[in-house]
Amino acid sequence: MIIDELVNFVRALTKRSFISKQGKLTLDNNMHFSIGMGLSDFESEIVGLDFAIEKPFGMVNYRIHSVELKNERFGMLVGFHEGFLVSMALFSKRPEFPQDWDSWTEEGIIAEKKFHDAFLAKNLVKQGNYDFGSIMSIYDPKSGGTYIHISNRRERFP
Repeated sequence: MIIDELVNFVRALTKRSFISKQGKLTLDNNMHFSIGMGLSDFESEIVGLDFAIEKPFGMVNYRIHSVELKNERFGMLVGFHEGFLVSMALFSKRPEFPQDWDSWTEEGIIAEKKFHDAFLAKNLVKQGNYDFGSIMSIYDPKSGGTYIHISNRRERFP
């Protein structure tokens, strides 16, 4: 029992989070995205990834269809304003969670939100404000979606 606790403690000490306190996200393939990163640096980093570009409300969003983060598959939406990365949203690609409106249920989205919360906690990421902005697991009942949000803005927390 004591040896198991010691092993778990050592594992926790050597485990690294996938995001730094400066807002730098590191994917499993060692690609790096950072809050404040320039658009041209980002574009050179994503060569070979499957993505689409959207341009809503003065933003430029890159919807990356699949990335791997701590051995989990996520879709990713990366937002730029005036040429700089200002937000990243990650949403699970696990098949048990809704992937489109045909499979959407509130129970499925709430289960995905719980997965996001657990994923952050398991990987030593505390939700809250940081020097670069904030990290939150969000469920938006109005849009019917849930995601992990990394932003350059400080959000208010309940």
